[in-house]
Amino acid sequence: MKRALLLTLGCKLNQAETAQLAARLAQNGVELIGTSDGGEKVDLVFINTCAVTARAEAKSRHLLAKVARQYPEAVVIAAGCASKYNPTIKLNWLNIQFLNAVGGIDNWLNSDLNKQFNDLIGSDKNHFEQVSYKSTSYHRARPLVKIQDGCDHFCSFCIIPHLRGSTMRSQPIDEILTEARCLTDNGFEEINLTGVRIGAWGKDLTPRQTLFDLCQALIKIPQLRRIRLGSIEPWELDARLLELTVEGDKVAPHLHIPLQHTSAPVLKAMHRPVVEDELILLKSIRKRNPNLALGIDVIAGFPAETEADFERLFNDLKNLPITYLHVFGFSARRGTPAYTQVNQNSARIIKERARKLRELGAAKRAMFYNSQIGRTVWAVPDSATASRAWTTAVSENYLKLKMHCSKTLKGRALKCEVSYENGNYIGVIK
Repeated sequence: MKRALLLTLGCKLNQAETAQLAARLAQNGVELIGTSDGGEKVDLVFINTCAVTARAEAKSRHLLAKVARQYPEAVVIAAGCASKYNPTIKLNWLNIQFLNAVGGIDNWLNSDLNKQFNDLIGSDKNHFEQVSYKSTSYHRARPLVKIQDGCDHFCSFCIIPHLRGSTMRSQPIDEILTEARCLTDNGFEEINLTGVRIGAWGKDLTPRQTLFDLCQALIKIPQLRRIRLGSIEPWELDARLLELTVEGDKVAPHLHIPLQHTSAPVLKAMHRPVVEDELILLKSIRKRNPNLALGIDVIAGFPAETEADFERLFNDLKNLPITYLHVFGFSARRGTPAYTQVNQNSARIIKERARKLRELGAAKRAMFYNSQIGRTVWAVPDSATASRAWTTAVSENYLKLKMHCSKTLKGRALKCEVSYENGNYIGVIK
């Protein structure tokens, strides 16, 4: 039996695609192992890389160098955004000669990655792999379902359309429903919808459809307890879809919005619409459902971001009922307009502004978590087997809890009460 180690850096979409490969390999008799120190024999190492920031690219390089030392006899495949962003990876990335194949997202499953594994990996021109979840335990307890790829918006700081493509590609609704039913048939009660821009799902289909239409269809699957939405651009917030999240019945009361900034001049430089109406909308949503989780992505220190622009951003976020913040210090990506934009902020300013925003995010998170103490929630343990006494779990409104249990069922939601003990937020099973 051949053995494979699959490693993933970056976004949930990368994780979903690695899980697709894991299922395909397992179906063909390849044994999947967890993270190893290199002390065991491995035939194939597959690394799904990331290039969204310079730091992510550097982590990809470091991981490639590490596995080269750990598995000198293995076939090593670098795929994903970083390998496509740097097509001369063999020469430029530490002169690593062990790479047997380099491929971007569009060809990582479709290419002859290595002849000895081609019969196992196979070739499929469909961007959206249909797999059987009975054959592998690789999948997380809250599985990711890829529904969309590509983005045609071209924000001035973003390299992703150049790497994943600017052609919008939506998985047909019937195929998504088939995958969701397969998951629920195998005991999973929550699915997470992911893509580059899921708010644009269905725009390229005939007839044209919307993410609301997809959720309406998924809701009808009896065994599916929870549908969690991935990141949705602020200008693609649909009133009907928001109503489903506010109700919090099957669509999880959890929104993640890549706001990026709130200052009009900075948004214009980012090639993004203003967000004044969206800020009002998000405040009204949280007012209707105070338990809804609201996560925000922001970029600190964008070129030409003045102190006044930053203060506007900071105050807007301070007044927004946020549950958590994902803060990114601006990272110039070669090939984007922002890379050569004038008035670049210094690394010191970027770091300091990011620090202030992260402190604000930590305070907001603590406030939200404290408001949840004593509430009853349904949480899905992240651990598939939970052989240890403590495991982590995620509630419908994205509370990350510790759960004390001797046994959990993979993918099943457990009713629990939120409590606080010794610096930890606990889910006490009821």
